[in-house]
Amino acid sequence: MGKRKAEKIPPLINAQELQAMEWLAMNTQHSMNAPKLYEIRVAGHLSDNWAGRFEGLSMRHKPEGETVLTGELDQAALYGVLMRIRDLGLKLLAVNRVEGARAKS
Repeated sequence: MGKRKAEKIPPLINAQELQAMEWLAMNTQHSMNAPKLYEIRVAGHLSDNWAGRFEGLSMRHKPEGETVLTGELDQAALYGVLMRIRDLGLKLLAVNRVEGARAKS
């Protein structure tokens, strides 16, 4: 039997694509931690007594029977608010990032 010729396997990605992926990973990590403006909707009209539990967020009532919490949060703070909503037994309706809004430095 003859020897098989080794096949040359092309790389899955080229150096330019790898560099672009590394840049994206570094810049995405930084931007994930930057505060963003969020609207968090929960069921029911929360009384003003609840405002202290969501310090730093504004609270307004919608005619549909919802409370909207609005404020600038980084990822850690957002998860903290969501856990607080869960721990308080509130019904979470929606979490929306408000596009185009810039966080204050």
